[in-house]
Amino acid sequence: MPHILLATDIFGYTNATEILKHRLESTSETVHIIDPYDAKPMDFHDENEAYEAFNQLCGLENYAKACIEALDALSNENIILIGFSMGASALWKALDGRKDKNIKAFFWLLRFADSPCFRGKIVCPLYAYFP
Repeated sequence: MPHILLATDIFGYTNATEILKHRLESTSETVHIIDPYDAKPMDFHDENEAYEAFNQLCGLENYAKACIEALDALSNENIILIGFSMGASALWKALDGRKDKNIKAFFWLLRFADSPCFRGKIVCPLYAYFP
């Protein structure tokens, strides 16, 4: 079974993330979670507060670097990627130019289809969802 690498949105590791992780564990070897705050619980009141904290405490470049480190650590494993919003953008940025043959699929969940992060090239199947 493949490993799942899941990158959260700007809200970070939440109860919903934990629930999803447990549901996915029955379908994979291991579920690895990447979030912008190193699993530190955050208590945001709204999206604006979360976005401001993301930009101050992490930012897309640093989040992408964390994704690269996670991908490197799993380089000998088959991986399915799941990214939510900013986490999907960070994974996309981390994948640009990589030639990993172990990445079997990338599930991108994003609200905006016109994301600038759609630029670049990746070499795995991409499934983009715009709920």
